[in-house]
Amino acid sequence: MEPTSYDVWFREQVRQGLKEADDPNTQWISHEEMKADWAKQRAALVERIRLQAEARKAKP
Repeated sequence: MEPTSYDVWFREQVRQGLKEADDPNTQWISHEEMKADWAKQRAALVERIRLQAEARKAKP
């Protein structure tokens, strides 16, 4: 069976991921750090949406 372009891409992504995971220089972050970072990004996005909505309401 001939691999599709997706199969080729997927296998390359897995190969790169395994290589990076095995690299002793890879910097890992904890789940807690990641959750905190996403929470901060989410809060900034919600605030930006809120400000845009307020600005639209203020326009005549």
